Amino acid sequence: MQRAHLIAALSVGAEIIGLRQMATDLGTTAELDVALNDIALGHSAKAIAKLRQLDDRLASTHEPGTEATMALRGRGRVLIISEAIAEHGHYFDLDAGAPA
Repeated sequence: MQRAHLIAALSVGAEIIGLRQMATDLGTTAELDVALNDIALGHSAKAIAKLRQLDDRLASTHEPGTEATMALRGRGRVLIISEAIAEHGHYFDLDAGAPA
């Protein structure tokens, strides 16, 4: 189980880095910051809800070309983060005894 938690944490971290790099170009920095703040505070359920809102915003991108491709990749990153946090929420939640 410790290995699964470590892999989830590494995956979430890698996807956050990639999503952070895209956020400025996509105009989603504020939404991402709010979700990441909840992850940092150990509130996985709130973070997942805010990541869903971010996904909805990215899904509303209808411009063809590079921006649409980037939005689709961003949505993939949001999904990976959300799924990992949902599956390992007890690890990510600080109030459940996760590491600080």
